[in-house]
Amino acid sequence: MVDIRTPKIAARMQEICSGKTDIIPYIALVENIEAVNRYIDQHYYEQMRSWVRKNRQWWNIREPNSLQPFFQTVMGEPVVNIKWGSHHVTVKLEELESM
Repeated sequence: MVDIRTPKIAARMQEICSGKTDIIPYIALVENIEAVNRYIDQHYYEQMRSWVRKNRQWWNIREPNSLQPFFQTVMGEPVVNIKWGSHHVTVKLEELESM
């Protein structure tokens, strides 16, 4: 999510919406974010574990279902915030899909 009241973001959004860039604006409305998080947990769990094994070896995840995914958008890009205990990391959804 972005705050379009911020002058820099407002200018960028105006640039995008006017067609001056190759970026296509879109809007996504979600009725139940918890349902989205459950979907990500069910369908991307192995990819999340693989990503963590590759990029965060020191997390040492042993117990199943210990990763907690939270879907969000950052500057309009879908990402998953993966939480394990007090640790967390934000990974592009596209990166998880390619694993």
